[in-house]
Amino acid sequence: MEKKPVFDLKICTIDEAPGLHDAWATSTLSLIDRISVYRNFPLGVNNNKVVYFDDLENEVLPDAPTRDQIAAALEFTAGLKQGDRFLCHCHAGVSRSPAMAIAVLVQHGDAPVEAIARVERVSALRGEEMWPNALVLRYADDILGSQGRINQAIARWKSQEIERAQQRVAELELYDLISPKPYSGLR
Repeated sequence: MEKKPVFDLKICTIDEAPGLHDAWATSTLSLIDRISVYRNFPLGVNNNKVVYFDDLENEVLPDAPTRDQIAAALEFTAGLKQGDRFLCHCHAGVSRSPAMAIAVLVQHGDAPVEAIARVERVSALRGEEMWPNALVLRYADDILGSQGRINQAIARWKSQEIERAQQRVAELELYDLISPKPYSGLR
């Protein structure tokens, strides 16, 4: 039997966040780049924490997430309790927010593999795929003292996702639904 998380979780896009924040969430974590524009969304108020960084996985690039930013986000989520409704969003709801949601679930006692599976289900309910940001997870793994378990679990998950995608492409090619030949330009 799968254990129930102590709080409810939703992941969404920047456009969905204001409505869900107002109608559903008790705590909202906004992971956005500095050029994203919010309209009528209370940044940093009403139990909303905003952390600004781009969806980058190379720490030397400007505006990549930093360890301190991930630590601040995890500090904000440390107090989540049973009955809370936690909303985590980034721009597209595909990379930064799934990564942070995985970290928060691990923070609250889920094993990394369980956390990944839960976030994958939450993303699927939205009709979205996910590709969690590896740098966010690397910092979270370190901060949470997971000894590489988060990193190993997400690397295994990503490898399996790539294998599944390659298998789908091969099946489509088999039935001539896509061409295995590269595009050769206009004739």
